[in-house]
Amino acid sequence: MFPLSEPPALVLFDCDGVLVDSEPISNPIFTRQLDEAGVEVSLAGMQTRYVGMAMPDIRRAVQSEFGVELDDAWHDRYRTLCDEAFARDLKAIPHVEGVIEALRQAGTSYCVASSGPIEKMQTTLGITNLLPFFEDCMFTGWDVPRSKPFPDLFLAAAAAYDTPPKQCVVIEDSAAGVRAGVAAGMPVLGFVPDNDAHKLAQEDAFLFNDMQSLPHLLGL
Repeated sequence: MFPLSEPPALVLFDCDGVLVDSEPISNPIFTRQLDEAGVEVSLAGMQTRYVGMAMPDIRRAVQSEFGVELDDAWHDRYRTLCDEAFARDLKAIPHVEGVIEALRQAGTSYCVASSGPIEKMQTTLGITNLLPFFEDCMFTGWDVPRSKPFPDLFLAAAAAYDTPPKQCVVIEDSAAGVRAGVAAGMPVLGFVPDNDAHKLAQEDAFLFNDMQSLPHLLGL
């Protein structure tokens, strides 16, 4: 399937871990906050269970699995700690600006479809100077009945562009996101930098580890 012989009609980017390198910052904070709430989960365990999911779904999962309620005060504290760390350390994924420029030159539509809320995307994309490229094309799992790993978010984004799923390509870095793309009937490219291919080894995605290769894979 990849590389494509011609560009897709629409490219759907996840945000965290695909556009912005936020997960090495936020995941350790999340794990520490879980520990303070009485939930003992390793960083690897947290990533396996929750990365790619919307926060309301994570909170329900923690309640179900561990019997611990992550209340609004816990969530507000987590967001504050993340925002402070993002302001200090957050960077864009290397070479992602070049991918966006290649899409623009090819006339290929693109958007960001993230489990996170719009406010978080505005913050992280703003810090990394990517917001001007995406401020009019952001879709969030908070606005659909079911977020990733269900297909609702990607299908809603495709419908907004009046584009059939088979003419879309999803760019994801989490198992939940890959499963959502597959369930939506869309080809999925799995971004696995830093020798992290094992994270998606069992998922139905074509894996790549360098954004510089993405334009070629998309047939641009």
